[in-house]
Amino acid sequence: MKVCGLFEQPGITLGLALLTFTGQNYGAGKYDRIKQGVRAGVVLSVLVNLPFAALEIFCPKLLASLMLNDATVISYTCIFLPVTGVALFALGWLFVFRNACQGMGKTVLPMVSGIVEVAMRVMVVLLLAPRLAFRGVAFAEISAWVGAGVMLMITYFFYQRRLSGKTPDVRG
Repeated sequence: MKVCGLFEQPGITLGLALLTFTGQNYGAGKYDRIKQGVRAGVVLSVLVNLPFAALEIFCPKLLASLMLNDATVISYTCIFLPVTGVALFALGWLFVFRNACQGMGKTVLPMVSGIVEVAMRVMVVLLLAPRLAFRGVAFAEISAWVGAGVMLMITYFFYQRRLSGKTPDVRG
């Protein structure tokens, strides 16, 4: 989790920047700029996460050895990191869409997405851990990201569609 937490920071930062960008453009009635910003956020998220995902997938032992000493913990980390590395893009998109929704003043469903994350983790651990052991725990982590991310994408596109029918405010 130390490595994952470290590699999540660029996505969190990108999401917070998008939160501010979206909020400012929402307030100014520049709804098309929100679309452009979210598209750019998705692309930047992929570009930022590419090297981190590659490290998690191809160099888990190196990463684990930088922060850990216990051989057993390193072996579990070598199971966990490649699985989460594959889905690091989903986590980045989760941050983009969660913060875009919040920037548009829609806070309830982004909050509910946190509950969805917890529910997904519990459900997948209960289903997969008996069959896949610790790898099931890793799949529970990424299922939470994907489940909440899909929910937030749908939410964002719903809000964006509602905005496309509005006339932007003209403020001087």
